[in-house]
Amino acid sequence: MSLENFAHIPEFIRNPQLHLAGIRSLYEVMLADFATLRPILDKLAEAVSSGSGDVLLKTGNPYIATVSRVLARTQAQYCIFNSMAILLNSILQSADPGDLSLLRESETFFDEIMGLADGMSQHRPLGASHIPLCLMAAWVALDDKTKQAELERKLADYESDFGSVLSPESFLDIKHHFDMSRIKLSLSRTSFEAGDSVFAEF
Repeated sequence: MSLENFAHIPEFIRNPQLHLAGIRSLYEVMLADFATLRPILDKLAEAVSSGSGDVLLKTGNPYIATVSRVLARTQAQYCIFNSMAILLNSILQSADPGDLSLLRESETFFDEIMGLADGMSQHRPLGASHIPLCLMAAWVALDDKTKQAELERKLADYESDFGSVLSPESFLDIKHHFDMSRIKLSLSRTSFEAGDSVFAEF
């Protein structure tokens, strides 16, 4: 996914009812990227665990890095992708709450973020500095109280590195605005469907 695509996400979140087609399109791109990125991540992790972490890789002329460094960079990218995807997924669920595939994908994003938070803990603080933002994004995106509690416990663990800025109370305002955006989308879809049924009577 290109940086240009990332640049659209703030506007998509603020006004999803105006950009539903764009959100769906970007979400599909992200799903395709995950299908490519996950196997790469697994291969890099396997190489590091087998003792090849210090092997040098040519990652673009003239830049050379060890397998361990490439793995850390790929994990950060993958975690951020998951956090953006779980936000877009939540918006799409507001537009189509009956879509079970969205629910399953949301579960996958949550599991991946939690797994990365556990796996990257050994690289704290600087090597895992992206993890709290990913946990916060998942907390904002989800309404499941059990999952939110799990995210809060993980954030509390990371709080020793980054301070009270990671407490859920510090981003309740973000959650409120995100929920309002989802409500706007849901209401706009309801109004549209009601209009369709009115026209159908004629």
